[in-house]
Amino acid sequence: DTKLRGIIHNASQWLDDSAANMNTMYQLHVLAPYLINFGLAELVNQAPRCDVIHICDDTASRGSSNHVAYAATKSALLNMMLSFAKLYGTNARVNAISPGLLYLKEGESEEYARTTIAKARLAFEPGSEPIIKAVDYLLHTALRERASDIHLEAFETHSVVRYRVDGTLRDIVSPRRALHNALVS
Repeated sequence: DTKLRGIIHNASQWLDDSAANMNTMYQLHVLAPYLINFGLAELVNQAPRCDVIHICDDTASRGSSNHVAYAATKSALLNMMLSFAKLYGTNARVNAISPGLLYLKEGESEEYARTTIAKARLAFEPGSEPIIKAVDYLLHTALRERASDIHLEAFETHSVVRYRVDGTLRDIVSPRRALHNALVS
């Protein structure tokens, strides 16, 4: 008896703008998660609890003049996440995490690195560890608390993570507002 606990869509490629690269990024960022989500839909809906997490990007909600194709395909992934949240049954929690800078683009100049880090919310290249820790923390804590769902809400000065337990929303953690877009979309 096969059971599915979750799906994390984390594949990503950051290519320069061109029609060919747009197609490559579309296939990876949009088509592959689409096919996986539909291909596993029966298992997702049969699971007593299933988390489907799409790793998007901060540019999905704000755009990018330097990386139009990348931002467009990540935006499509973000929108598709909203559609699958409506499509799947009530036992599936479908979310997105839209981090800011995790990695600098390989092969770019030192000037690019300085400029990019200067614009970033964190003044360094953090790598994937913050995302792994955030997902791990949210899922494990929600399971331990027997939460039916996770809410991440942004306010003017801060964000709040809430778990619904026995029908009641409970505040869990309140990160600074500047970190909200790095956690969710």
